[in-house]
Amino acid sequence: VVVRSSGTDPTSSTAYLKNLANSATNFVVAYGDFQYLGANLAGRYGIDFETARGSISSSTIRSGYMGIYFNNSSYNAINFNNVYMNATHGISAAGNNNLFLQNNIFGNGGQIPGYNNGITVSGSYDVIAFNNVFKNLTQSWGQGALRTNGPRHVLVGNMVYGGTGGNNNG
Repeated sequence: VVVRSSGTDPTSSTAYLKNLANSATNFVVAYGDFQYLGANLAGRYGIDFETARGSISSSTIRSGYMGIYFNNSSYNAINFNNVYMNATHGISAAGNNNLFLQNNIFGNGGQIPGYNNGITVSGSYDVIAFNNVFKNLTQSWGQGALRTNGPRHVLVGNMVYGGTGGNNNG
């Protein structure tokens, strides 16, 4: 399934996908191709989890404002995806106990000045394992690749390289 905005400018797109599901089984995305989603508007950054649960696997999320965004969302799984060429973050997750496994996160950021990363997580007890995080960019004060905020995150076997502004920060 391809979900694509009719516009191709990630700073002004009006298309987005919002997850409001309370149960992980109510929002399951697999083998999707998401293009040009999101804008700089709260709740409309791209694929948004708003105090929600669910999973995205084996999908491509590309060329949007922000690839995947969690707002106070916990117990989610983001696995085996390609997340690339988004204007700001590839993945920005605020919540606890989320799993990020074997994703390719690259070429994100650099289009809009600010704090951009391939992946950034805040909260606690997230597992970030065996991801390839590379060539993510920032134009000003961002970290560039992978950033963790908060206690007790587990980082295992991630390949983090080739970004600007810094790499692993945790």
